[in-house]
Parts: sequence; structure tokens; C-alpha cells
Amino acid sequence: MKLLSWVWLGLVIGVSFLATPAKFMATTLTRPTALEVGRYTFRVLDRLEWVLAAVLLVLVYRLQRHRALTRPLIGWTAALFVILAVQSFYYLPMLDVRVGLVMAGETLPPSHAHTFSGALEVLQAVTLFMVGHRAPDPRGQP
Repeated sequence: MKLLSWVWLGLVIGVSFLATPAKFMATTLTRPTALEVGRYTFRVLDRLEWVLAAVLLVLVYRLQRHRALTRPLIGWTAALFVILAVQSFYYLPMLDVRVGLVMAGETLPPSHAHTFSGALEVLQAVTLFMVGHRAPDPRGQP
């Protein structure tokens, strides 16, 4: 569980905080192309995160059977699932529509959707850190 959390955290940091901003710094990459790449990148990341979440559920179940599951770990894990659900079923579809409209040439009024989505990414990163920090060491060491 600890390793899964750290790997997942690395993916979030790599995609959301490094690759995405870097893409918009490339001067030869047009905005519509950057948005299209971002659209597909986040779709793939979202699917991968649900696979990781399923594995995490299995690990939580195993910890529960061995009585190694603490209340704080349950809370952080539940928060992670809530964040992932909000991202997947609310923000990604909303942002996908906006990206499609921009790619079609429409000029849209400003929106805070990307700001809130970014804030959720930060919250997800903190939550993943806490899950990894709270998870028991598989070798039985503190």
C-alpha cells in the first residue's frame, strides 16, 4: 500500500505539475494542440488512477483482515476516493467540454474550473502522501 501510494503520487506530480505546465511553455505547440494533448493525457491518467484505486481497495481489504487498518488511514483513503470521483465525474467532463469548444474555435468566458481542478490535484497529492505516510510498512518496520 505504501509503494502504491508513492508511485501514484509520482504520477500525479509528473503529469499534473510537470508535464502539463511544460506543454504550455513550448512556443511551437499551438494552444488547441496543447489542449488536445492534455485532454488525452488526463483521460489516460484518470483510467490508470481507477486501476490504482481498485488495487488500493484490495490492499485495504487485506489490511483490514490483518487488523492493520487504522482510522486515520481509512479516512485518508476514503478522501482519496472522493477526490478521484469528483475529478472523474465532475471536473474532467466539464473541462473536456470546454476544451472541445476552444478547439472548435469558440471564445469562452473565463472560468475557474481549471483553478478548482488544479486545487483538487494538490489536494489529491497531499492525500496520497498521507496514505503513503500512514500505511503500515510491509516489512513490519515503523
